[in-house]
Amino acid sequence: MAGLALLLLIVGSILYIRRNPEAIADFVMTQVESHFASDVTDQDKADLRAAYASYRRKLKTGKASAEPLQRVRTVFMTGGSRNEISRDQVHDMTAAFRDAAGDAPLRSPDARSLPGPVATPVLEPPRSNSPIRTPAVPSPAVSPAS
Repeated sequence: MAGLALLLLIVGSILYIRRNPEAIADFVMTQVESHFASDVTDQDKADLRAAYASYRRKLKTGKASAEPLQRVRTVFMTGGSRNEISRDQVHDMTAAFRDAAGDAPLRSPDARSLPGPVATPVLEPPRSNSPIRTPAVPSPAVSPAS
């Protein structure tokens, strides 16, 4: 009897999570917000919350994938020795939520515009349309056999 009750509880939990994925997402975000490192600014936190809110709306309508939550979980699990979420990790999570929600990424106030790699042209020797000619070698003189 206890086994059947446990099975029903598991099936019920799975059905609840499938119908309400934002419940798990909210729990994950609560954990993230309680583990911010000291280098995370108030603006970073506000950006993350806004990106998450946009993602959550899409998640609730069933139009968002769970991929950003997997990225957040990975970031959370690799938080470091003190399980803190660094500023770079917050930026990664913010970008993941914005991508999943279809929002254009916002530029961080301290983001630097670095030039990208410059293509180096490859120089090839000039091509000639004429075939390579070798000098004619005279053939040895053949004397008639006597």
